[in-house]
Amino acid sequence: MKALLLLVLINTLVGANTPVVYAQQTSSVSPPLPFRKGSWQVGLKDGYGGSPLLGHRNTVYLQAGYYIANRLLIGFGGSYGREVPDIDQAIGLSIQDKGIVALGPLIRYQLSSGRLSPYTELSYQYGRHNTRVEKSLSFTPGLSVGLLAGLRIDLSYSFQFIGSGGGFPDGPTGQPQVGITYLFQSRF
Repeated sequence: MKALLLLVLINTLVGANTPVVYAQQTSSVSPPLPFRKGSWQVGLKDGYGGSPLLGHRNTVYLQAGYYIANRLLIGFGGSYGREVPDIDQAIGLSIQDKGIVALGPLIRYQLSSGRLSPYTELSYQYGRHNTRVEKSLSFTPGLSVGLLAGLRIDLSYSFQFIGSGGGFPDGPTGQPQVGITYLFQSRF
């Protein structure tokens, strides 16, 4: 009995002096995720495709927006489009319709935050040239590819409902687009 008591006493004293050891935590600083709430984004796209007005349309888009939630951007866009009649291409003339500048709001949702990030974008633009009014409603699915920190390439296809005057035509016109965007990350 004395031996058991002595063993318990030694075990208690040795156990009380043993330091507690924890696993070492790694402290790696990961870069901020793109498309984070509070970030800003600016972009420039160029597209070429069909047009219900004259034949073909070349359009340059400038966009800027703010991420109000992770991966959800609300912004404003502007475009400059030039119409090229089909007859010009057939006979080699360089007659072009005057360019139209249009402005309007846009919403963009990134489906993921990775280096390859699919997205959808919805925009409405309104423009005027002399007496001609033009409005467009666009749905644009695309893929954003990360190149460097903040710098991305956008590849997309825009389905545009373009109207002149009273309403939109029956069906959409399509326009492949390529662009570049830059993300200004929030500091929070």
